[in-house]
Amino acid sequence: MKSKTHQYYEEFRFDHLAQSLYDFVWNDYCSWYIELAKIQAISADTEVVHATQQTLVQVLEEILCLLHPIIPFITEAIWQAIAEQYAEKATSISTATYPQARKDLPAFTEQKSMQWLIDSITAIRTMRSEMQISPAKSIDVILQSPHKEDQIFAEQHQLLLNALSKSVYQWQDSDTNLPPSASQMQAQMTISIPLAGLIQKDEEISRVEKQIQKISKMLTRGQQQLANPRYVHNAPQALVDEVKAQVAQWENDIKRYEAHLQVLASM
Repeated sequence: MKSKTHQYYEEFRFDHLAQSLYDFVWNDYCSWYIELAKIQAISADTEVVHATQQTLVQVLEEILCLLHPIIPFITEAIWQAIAEQYAEKATSISTATYPQARKDLPAFTEQKSMQWLIDSITAIRTMRSEMQISPAKSIDVILQSPHKEDQIFAEQHQLLLNALSKSVYQWQDSDTNLPPSASQMQAQMTISIPLAGLIQKDEEISRVEKQIQKISKMLTRGQQQLANPRYVHNAPQALVDEVKAQVAQWENDIKRYEAHLQVLASM
């Protein structure tokens, strides 16, 4: 992130600079790290709590410094709020050391496992949302995968996975028969939510059928666009590719909903 920021400043690409910093702050720092830190901040281990707090503040400070040349008044105001809590901080962000990328640091080896955690939480939250299961309700989740690495990641991130997906997971062998469940694939791992006690069967069937009808209409329109030679040849290629990707997504969504209907029928 720091290397990219320096590059964009040198190239006067303030558009790319603003977008990349926005994406990092919103998608990484706010959406995920702060959420993960909330769990670590209530740990019984005081060293974990202290390290989490220090990391949150350090990363925020460096974000403010990176953003300061393009939004100086906002970053200065936030910096002043931080400086009030930490006497050793510079009294003004304009006198703080500008962050430099360090090439001597070891590679971040946990990136793969952290992405696994984020993808798993997202999959569980998506299924909960689609079935309109209250975010406050704790649910059971079953994980299955032929790869040992998935089980290692699950054990490594058990506390965070359970807390941020409001679930209690259990690991089962891939050949174990599941109760009627909503399932989603994450790479080679299957994430399943047993449906008993969570939904009203008839209401869920009605909801899924309506979703299939809605998506089918959009799919038909998309397929008609792609079947029109004038549209395909005259529209910008990026727009055509976007429609193709959307059509593929709708086809996958319908298959997933149809599979869900089969599960509901077996309840």
